[in-house]
Amino acid sequence: MVSILKKLNRFARKWLFILAHVGEVTRFVNNPKLAYSYHPELPGKSKVRVWFELIGWLFRHGEVNIYYYAYGFDVGSVDQRAYMALNEFKALRNIRNGAIQIGKHATSYTGLLKDKFAFYLFLSSLGFPTPKVFGICIGERIDWLDTHTTEGIDSLTKRAGLKAFCKTILGECAEGAFPLRVWESKLLLDGAPVTLSDLKQRLRGGFIIQEFIEQHPRTAELYPPCLNTLRIDTIRKRNGITLFCAGMKIGANASTRDNWASGGLFGLIDHETGRLAKEFVFRPGCGGLVTKHPQSGVVFEGYEIPYFKEAMRMVMELHSFLYGIHSVGWDVAITKDGPIIIEGNDNWGIPAHQAIMGGLRASLRDALAPAGKEGSC
Repeated sequence: MVSILKKLNRFARKWLFILAHVGEVTRFVNNPKLAYSYHPELPGKSKVRVWFELIGWLFRHGEVNIYYYAYGFDVGSVDQRAYMALNEFKALRNIRNGAIQIGKHATSYTGLLKDKFAFYLFLSSLGFPTPKVFGICIGERIDWLDTHTTEGIDSLTKRAGLKAFCKTILGECAEGAFPLRVWESKLLLDGAPVTLSDLKQRLRGGFIIQEFIEQHPRTAELYPPCLNTLRIDTIRKRNGITLFCAGMKIGANASTRDNWASGGLFGLIDHETGRLAKEFVFRPGCGGLVTKHPQSGVVFEGYEIPYFKEAMRMVMELHSFLYGIHSVGWDVAITKDGPIIIEGNDNWGIPAHQAIMGGLRASLRDALAPAGKEGSC
């Protein structure tokens, strides 16, 4: 009797959840800024059919699939079962990247990636190239690493010629990040003058002040206003570190950030040649599929990225030192002297990958399979 009541309770909760999100599905389908085809040249499904399919996804996976159109579900006969829901992916990824047991003890190592200052110290200690951190700003004070002094934010004005990039210590998806420059005692934020008072407001919440990276002319040509980076996903297997996917993130539309979540582009790189694939994709609300950059005009197909293989070898070697983390999405910049590691993300995502590669459910379930005995050292 108790088990029957529990099943009825779960069933009722599921339907209440669905009913609570029906309006969200309806608003999504009727929003022209989000509900548009990435394949306008192909015949599409009616709004009614799209609505029912989104309700079906909501029932099966417990989420509103805002990537419905990006995945091409609105055209042709795409097998939706081949695609992994974001909820399912996050659960599998987080379980594998969670606490790991070593001997009799267990802990989590994801803080090494989440905390950008800790990440910098970790990479520097191992000799991997990564942007230098000049200082840590928490509250209205900056701890400068070169002088080992703690000063007010106004001390920035004394560092003439400083060219830096400010990032939230624990932020994600370029949250709050901005370029900062000190020019003749003037503060320039995103290239525009900013008052000390306004800068203090922007720096609230905890930031690192990091070296500004000058990228290779080849990657700069793709979109000059921002640092365009490789996204390389690696996974720990029993026989070592393996490559899951390699792509390129490119900024667009006046943004100084290349993240897909910030309106940037994502596309694949050929693992053997280091050349870009034909098509790149915007996230919903920012555009569709494109074969050349909308601002720079660079045609993607065949465009060669220098030092690509060196970048792959570098992150796979680095991942081997992170024995407590199963999968990582690496952001790697290319400079004239070679690759430099910007960030490692334990919370890497897959919507952009599936939008450009198709359904990855089978390969992701294999890559992120439960650890079993493999989860212990």
